[in-house]
Amino acid sequence: MLGRREASWMAVGATVAVIFSLLSVQLGETQTIDCVESLSGGIYQIYLDELDYTKEGLQNDPQLQNLMQRLYFKLRTNAKGLTLSSTPVPLAVALCKGRKPKGEVSFNKRMVESLDDSDVILELWGLLDAKQLDGQVSNRNASICFVLIPVLLDEYLNPLQPGLQFVTYPKAPDIASGELINLLEQSLELETFAAIGIGVNLLKNKKYDEAMKYICKARILLQPMVASGGNESRKALKDYVEETARQIIVKARGDANYAGALIELVDPVNPCP
Repeated sequence: MLGRREASWMAVGATVAVIFSLLSVQLGETQTIDCVESLSGGIYQIYLDELDYTKEGLQNDPQLQNLMQRLYFKLRTNAKGLTLSSTPVPLAVALCKGRKPKGEVSFNKRMVESLDDSDVILELWGLLDAKQLDGQVSNRNASICFVLIPVLLDEYLNPLQPGLQFVTYPKAPDIASGELINLLEQSLELETFAAIGIGVNLLKNKKYDEAMKYICKARILLQPMVASGGNESRKALKDYVEETARQIIVKARGDANYAGALIELVDPVNPCP
């Protein structure tokens, strides 16, 4: 069940999680509304929820005010770039106005199952913050939680899966806050988490060859995050991806209807090249 995740996983995201928890208390545990723009018909989806503010007055700041719309436009325009050219899948971004999760508690099993049934592979939600002094706004930042829906669903079978990943942008204090939109769009996290969501979903639909390509892509993208001293949640996610790659081999070879290359041509111990 959620909430039993190892505390060390949240080392870097701990401050973000605390802020989300405090905001939850302030605003009350209201029910998270459905996403009106949600699509149907076998299209993988990324939900972009309405970003909230940590303090009163920030909603009037033009840069923060426009961030969500600009992010949505860039995500929607470049959604195709998040899929593999050799194995494209239909992917769309849904702007979920008014949808503001309050923390892990918002993602109960029933909701996660519903999102997974709707082929939602990733949901982004979070908080916008900045310093306010004498009417001036500075040090803008965005604390984003990437919810890997298929991974989160696995948590109900294995409580220690890294389905929620917290990232704060900018990652270094010397980066101008005006570049937030570019940092979010170009982040390795977005491309990596989308690949994992697609790969796990494909595996559940017994599309083993396609699943392996996305999972191996995610493994490659995760390596520099872990090598550069990434937090424990990234390391746990890398372990999850590597185990998923092995499970693809096991399930493909155990499927009497499968006759692809994964039966003999892939090393089950190290399936990604």
